[in-house]
Amino acid sequence: MKHVRSLQGEPGLLGDYRRLPQSGANQDARYAKEVWKQFKKRAPEAYRELRDSLASQQQGLCMYCERLLVEPTSGRLIQDSYLVEHVLPKSGAAGRVLDWQNLALSCWVRYAPKQNKTCADAKLYHDLPAGCDPRDLPLVPGLLEVNSEGLLRPNAQHCEAFRS
Repeated sequence: MKHVRSLQGEPGLLGDYRRLPQSGANQDARYAKEVWKQFKKRAPEAYRELRDSLASQQQGLCMYCERLLVEPTSGRLIQDSYLVEHVLPKSGAAGRVLDWQNLALSCWVRYAPKQNKTCADAKLYHDLPAGCDPRDLPLVPGLLEVNSEGLLRPNAQHCEAFRS
């Protein structure tokens, strides 16, 4: 498994926005969807900074399946391949929506059927069980690789190392 790291600190523009009284950062959880939508609309530079910080920190990988979300040569995010994911559901508690420690990049497929759009959809808006945050898992060699079409293939070299 490749290591998908958490952000080491809050991106500056997100912090600036979050401290604004009208940001809704501490709004009741019932308004989480609207607070997130307004953040992306009112502070596009902060959203871009957050997105790019996550891509850099996560080495361009989806936090769940480790699919590459960036162009290998340029390092730029592939359009329509990702979304900024709330690790714990944004509607689960006040303050989660703009909490930088609750955000990560996940893969997203724009034209796929609803049930197959993201790795994050598999959570069904529930909290991950304790100890299951992919960003906290130890680094181990991957037994499987995900190619650009999303197909899994065994990594023969790593499989052989585990047999010994």
